[in-house]
Amino acid sequence: DAGALALEGLKGDDLLDAWIFAAGDAAVVDVWSAGRRQVRGGRHVAREAVEHRYRVTLARLRDQL
Repeated sequence: DAGALALEGLKGDDLLDAWIFAAGDAAVVDVWSAGRRQVRGGRHVAREAVEHRYRVTLARLRDQL
């Protein structure tokens, strides 16, 4: 997100440094890898499915204790 407050008015190496060290996760809006979108609007495209599998796994582990 080039409009992120932490990046305001910065250019070149200063922009890169601020993005890496100061902007936080909110500055990452979209990510593409191998021609496929992985993050859209700041959320991983598979977030809901991964979260559901995580919750199911936790429930199974709790049941085994």
